[in-house]
Amino acid sequence: MGWPDHYTSHTFVKIYLIGIECYLEQSLGKLKEKEQLNCTTNEYDSIDELPFHILESSYENDGQHEDQNESFELESGVDDNNLVLCNKPIDYQLRPKELDDVCLYTFYSEYRKAKMTTFDNYLLQDDPTQTPLLRRGRPASDRWKFQSTHPQYSSHLIIRRSLSVVPVLVGPFILRREREDTIERYARAILTLFCPWRNVLDICDPYTSWSDVLQLHQSSFTTKSNRVIENIQLLHDCKRDRDSDLFQLVNQPLPSRSINTSSPYSDANAEDTEEILALLNESIDYYPSLLNDEIIENDGVRASTQREYL
Repeated sequence: MGWPDHYTSHTFVKIYLIGIECYLEQSLGKLKEKEQLNCTTNEYDSIDELPFHILESSYENDGQHEDQNESFELESGVDDNNLVLCNKPIDYQLRPKELDDVCLYTFYSEYRKAKMTTFDNYLLQDDPTQTPLLRRGRPASDRWKFQSTHPQYSSHLIIRRSLSVVPVLVGPFILRREREDTIERYARAILTLFCPWRNVLDICDPYTSWSDVLQLHQSSFTTKSNRVIENIQLLHDCKRDRDSDLFQLVNQPLPSRSINTSSPYSDANAEDTEEILALLNESIDYYPSLLNDEIIENDGVRASTQREYL
């Protein structure tokens, strides 16, 4: 039928983690600059005032991880004639208020964006007098509208997936948690994935390190989040043990073995062969009539006979 082969038992979705981390780090840097300038206002205190151009500029200015950032896509708005710039991080930041406690990893895994239909509008109506809509089949999945500042507020909504997908982290690996030189990078990645946030102030402030914030929030992680974090560390442990075993195998001296120079050919057999050839030669000399006339025609009969027995 022309379809590609498909062997996976799960569905996967990409998380461009390093790009989101850079956005949070740049937002934190801007806050530090404002604090140094003794500014009293903070444009990031409210999610309603979140400027999308800052998120977009963080992707454009980060040339080092250009291929590891989730690009903005032109998507349909109210109708196909109205196009808007949007991507998954914006969907997460402007997610419904009912999903305030949902972390980034869970949002990618258990929720999806869909275009709003007439049936969705009916389900989202707040009219208590409306009669329930009777329909066959399984119950409709939970769905919510984005916050009003989302560019697709009037045309799209968030729906809970019936089957969870597996997020795949695109970009540099999350480093080991016990490394002192990269503890800040590790803490920033874990907080970005498993601590609910809408802007950088929900996670960290300009005067606190990422590692200190991780210690404060670690107890609030869900059981599923802790399991994923432990699996990330387990992957590093497996790679470390594999490299250690490979190093020992390469540097281990090979055991000495005696060289077996014996051959299945025996000298005793050679002596017997020589005696047989000698008897044949004597027989030919004394009884030439025993040979076939056709064989005698060949002057190299003795050489042929010797080669045959040798």
